[in-house]
Amino acid sequence: ETDVLDTTEAGPRIIRGGAMRLVAFAAGTACSLAAAALLFRHLGVADTGRYVTVLSLVTIAIGMSDAGLTGLGVREYAAREGSNRDGCMRDLLGMRLVSTGFGVLAATVFAAAAGYGTAMVAGTALAGAAYLLLMIQKSLSIPLHVRLRLGWLATFQFLTQFLAAVVVAALVLADADLVAFLAAQIPVMLVLLAITVYLVRGQIPFRPRFSARAWRSMLSDVLALTVILALGVVYYRVITIFLSLLSTEDQTGYYGAAFRVVETLSAVPGLLAGSAFALLSRAARDDQERLGYALDRLTRAMMLVGIWVAISVVLGAPLAIEIVAGKDFLPSVEVLQYMGVALAATFVLFAWSMGLLAAREHKAMMIANGFALFVALAAGAA
Repeated sequence: ETDVLDTTEAGPRIIRGGAMRLVAFAAGTACSLAAAALLFRHLGVADTGRYVTVLSLVTIAIGMSDAGLTGLGVREYAAREGSNRDGCMRDLLGMRLVSTGFGVLAATVFAAAAGYGTAMVAGTALAGAAYLLLMIQKSLSIPLHVRLRLGWLATFQFLTQFLAAVVVAALVLADADLVAFLAAQIPVMLVLLAITVYLVRGQIPFRPRFSARAWRSMLSDVLALTVILALGVVYYRVITIFLSLLSTEDQTGYYGAAFRVVETLSAVPGLLAGSAFALLSRAARDDQERLGYALDRLTRAMMLVGIWVAISVVLGAPLAIEIVAGKDFLPSVEVLQYMGVALAATFVLFAWSMGLLAAREHKAMMIANGFALFVALAAGAA
């Protein structure tokens, strides 16, 4: 069977797949906004701040431990063949289980040491368990990326948000507490994992390999990606942690409501640029001219979409906050407008990051993310 990445059909498939993922995301976002409206009104300002703080903490911990293994897996699956590829996938799955498990443990310990309280500590552990299931599902879905079965990735994107909204609505009706909402993603992830296993059977090994010798051969790439992704995750979310430790619960809640809207929208550039990553990786291996052409087209498209999204957020911030969180969160509007401006640049950055990662230009990515973290820390400290 001819590999679709080596055919002229790859480009049209990426365009169609990107469009499907965007539509699925829009539909899923509508579900998420409805769920957020129920959630924020049910929890109130103070518990909303606690909820967002826990999710930010878990995301930082997982981001630092995940080391970009999904991106590395897609790149290596596209570049390798046969038993060499299968062995690499087993090693990556083993590394992901160990690193993500350590990240969940670190987040839980930090929550306890920071005096977040029993509910937040328990919620951190449960939210971390959901993220662990998500990381396993992402590892097993790598063949769908490389074979450009992007319709299924779009389906997963929608199901994640739709099922989460259903669970949140059920918990609101049941008058559940903060801990239950932080654990809400666990049943959702179990469903997605079961579907993924069915789709990729025979295309990727399900049994992880815990081999220190094999892991050492990938250590340089893993360490580089660990630094890159850790810097990226931390600089984007570190202000939430600053607020939780240094400001009031209300201020954290106002910031958290705006941040949740932007965090949801920030998934869009990753979805669109990620759809082309397998093609960029194959082109980086075989054809530099094709890589340059693909990256140029991707950058132009991402810039146009990013500008449109940023303008929409700035103009629609009052309505978005009123729908998502209610009148109690009106101070969140100005925060959301500031955040919305940055979204335009985020789209272009994702396109360039995919190109740099495909070409193994890790140093450039480290410099960019490191400088962004320095700015965030300096501004947050001030």
